[in-house]
Amino acid sequence: MADLPDKIHYNLLINSGGIMKKIFITAIMLLLPSFAIADSTWDDIWDQAVYGPAEVELLDQGIFYVPEGMVYLPPDAANDYSYFYLGNSADPYSAGMVLSEDEMQYWAAYLSFYEDGYISDKDAKKWNTNELLQSYKDGTAESNMERAEDGIGALEIVDWYEKPKYDSKEHTLTFGFEMLDYDVEEGEDPRPVINYNTYKLGRYGYFEMIFA
Repeated sequence: MADLPDKIHYNLLINSGGIMKKIFITAIMLLLPSFAIADSTWDDIWDQAVYGPAEVELLDQGIFYVPEGMVYLPPDAANDYSYFYLGNSADPYSAGMVLSEDEMQYWAAYLSFYEDGYISDKDAKKWNTNELLQSYKDGTAESNMERAEDGIGALEIVDWYEKPKYDSKEHTLTFGFEMLDYDVEEGEDPRPVINYNTYKLGRYGYFEMIFA
């Protein structure tokens, strides 16, 4: 444990590399607004926003560097934005959300922290990819029941877009899913979506970042 910091330092580098560009393009249709938001709620969300470049604390467990041109929403604001604007359920583990200031970039980076204790590099390298994929499929199926209650079409995880890779130097696990979004007009085919995930491990648990 000596090589792990007390707090996790997180850099969001989203414009370096073709893979991220592809993620933004394929995810564009997933994040179109689904609900109208009262002006007071909308104002409250953006009153809490932190504009980059800036450094923010993440639940006393990490430090996040917000790049120039990006906006960080703290947990409460992130959950309100996710629910009212995107139609997603609230995340009890939310550590915030990052968006672009450019209104033409329809993507979001969701941050969550899971206080699951220390995970060693040895254990991290042994993550069972089949079990991980199935756990996400199961979680998506559960969330689809909530989406159905709200009149929103289902999401389906099809397969890996990128199988899990662990970087022991950075204590980071990355992977991505190919997904289908069934929240479309009647008669339309489901939209293909790429969902990209990053786990950043620390002494007391791990941060998860999901690009969608």
